[in-house]
Amino acid sequence: MMPLTTVAAGTAVRAWRRTLTTAAPRLLRISNVASRALSAAPQAIPKPSKQQRFKEYWERRSSEEMESASRWGELEVPEIDVATMTDEEFLAYRGERRVRTMALRHELYQTVFHQMFVPKKNVTLAFGDVGLDTALYRGNIIKAATMTEQPTLRFEPQPDKLYTAVFMDADGRMDGSKGQLVHWLVTNIADPTRLDDANTVLPYLPPVPPKNTGYHRLVLALYEQSERLDDVKIGPNNTQQQQQQKGAGGNAAALAARYVKCDKLGTRFQMEPVALAFAQVCWDESVDATFEQRLNMKAPMFA
Repeated sequence: MMPLTTVAAGTAVRAWRRTLTTAAPRLLRISNVASRALSAAPQAIPKPSKQQRFKEYWERRSSEEMESASRWGELEVPEIDVATMTDEEFLAYRGERRVRTMALRHELYQTVFHQMFVPKKNVTLAFGDVGLDTALYRGNIIKAATMTEQPTLRFEPQPDKLYTAVFMDADGRMDGSKGQLVHWLVTNIADPTRLDDANTVLPYLPPVPPKNTGYHRLVLALYEQSERLDDVKIGPNNTQQQQQQKGAGGNAAALAARYVKCDKLGTRFQMEPVALAFAQVCWDESVDATFEQRLNMKAPMFA
């Protein structure tokens, strides 16, 4: 698939929205809130004007120190650390458009959320130090061996708001059914630095992409709750289905208990998605160790 330019992405979104009401209305929906946000969000956030950008440009052009450093090849351009951006900085520089464009390219709206929404917060999940090979951004690749321990959740909480974080494998269900495999689910988050005060529904399980299944899409979805969620149960509640999973060998029921449909989860608990980050991962030897040590089952392998 070819990368989408900004113009092409905008055209694709408009064409896609027209298609939703005609050819495939049941494949995807755009909620009224999301529909308004698609057009209103960019104008609602103050952004640097052209005059401000030109002023900054000419101030740098007139800097003798920067000119000298440039001539001698000593000018260093600082990297923008997306993970540490405030929500205001993230939205001011159109971070929501960048996330939306990449989410469309990786088909997350179509296959995971089944609706369009505009991210209005900056969020990331870091496995150790923040970097392209250790944190979720917008489709970067992370090694499974890097993700064996519980990560650090980063976002800017609003006062008097509670959030739910769902970390999932969009391609991880091994029974062939539609949905996602949840690796970590925490509700009632008031402060991401104090997760001990939140409600851990599913403890962290490292990614388990089986061998020869290619790259899996790992998605972190942050929801804003409408109320406190203390009694949250997910996964199959059918006893017969659970017994079938147990009879499949090993501890397959432990995985089945983590199978969800993300779009149903948000609707069921009346939560609004407000932020999104994602990466890609494929099999390495650490995956087999996770199956054996944490799931007590032999790692599957596909030809």
